[in-house]
Amino acid sequence: RLVRTISPPDKSYEEDPARMLRAIRAAARLGFAVEAETHEAILRHRETILRCPRARILEELLILFKYGSSERSLRLLWQYGLMEYLMPVHHAYLLRRECQPLEPPKQDVLFDLFAMLDMEQTHVEPPIFFALLVLPILIESQGADKHFLWLNRKPSILFSAAETVLDELTKSMDISKRHRARVVEILATQAKLILRQSHI
Repeated sequence: RLVRTISPPDKSYEEDPARMLRAIRAAARLGFAVEAETHEAILRHRETILRCPRARILEELLILFKYGSSERSLRLLWQYGLMEYLMPVHHAYLLRRECQPLEPPKQDVLFDLFAMLDMEQTHVEPPIFFALLVLPILIESQGADKHFLWLNRKPSILFSAAETVLDELTKSMDISKRHRARVVEILATQAKLILRQSHI
C-alpha cells in the first residue's frame, strides 16, 4: 500500500515532472501512502511541474479529479506543495484560511464541494470542476455565506470575479474559452435557482 517510483525518484521527476501528479493520483484513488523517499523528492522538485505544457497539466488534473478521488487529490496537491504552482490562487486562499503549508489542510468549503462531487456516479464534465474551484473564491471575495452568495448581489459583479479566478488558473493550465464560458453558464444557473427560491 505504498506508492513509489520505479527508478530513483529524483531521476524520475527530472525526466518527467508530471509523474509527481501520477503519484498523487495513485495515492488518492487507491488510498495508499506515498513512500518517504518519493514524497521527499516531490517536495524537492515540485516547482518543476511548471515545465510541463499547460495542456498537459490540464489533462493530468482532469484525470486526477475523476473516479471519486477529487477531494483527496486536492488535499494531496496542497500537502505535497504542488497546489502552490498549479493553483496559486487556491494556495493563497487556503493560507488565508490558516492552513499550514505541506501539512494536512483544515476542512473547508473547497474540500466539501469536491467531497460532494465524489459521491456522484455520473460522468462529470470539466467545466463542473472549474466551477467548483471558482465558487469558494467567490464566496470569500464577497464575504458571503455559501447559501446566500447570490442574494442582493449583481450577477455581473460575481461573473467578473469568476473570470478573474479563471484568468489565474489559465496561467498554469490550458482552459479553453468554451470551458470558461460554460463555467459562467453554470454559475448563472446557480444564481437563477437560488434567487428564485428566495422569492418563494
